[in-house]
Amino acid sequence: MVTSSGSEFKSPAMRADEVEDAEYQERYSYMPPIGTRVKRGPEWRWGDQDKHGPGTVIGHSTRRMLFISVVLTLPVVENVFVYFS
Repeated sequence: MVTSSGSEFKSPAMRADEVEDAEYQERYSYMPPIGTRVKRGPEWRWGDQDKHGPGTVIGHSTRRMLFISVVLTLPVVENVFVYFS
């Protein structure tokens, strides 16, 4: 649907889907690429969030620099974590 101003109308749900899709992209060459297996480093200070297990990078955050989206293996959970190289 096109609005009277000529722009495409997008429902709030459509806009939310676009933001979510944008989060799951590879953007920065200095970050681990999508599919990379990662685990916490010695700087970790957020408790036992990851149960000391590995995760898989699923995207580079659009909201905060140096953050990556990761799916943890156990417990199976998706979260955004800070990345230190």
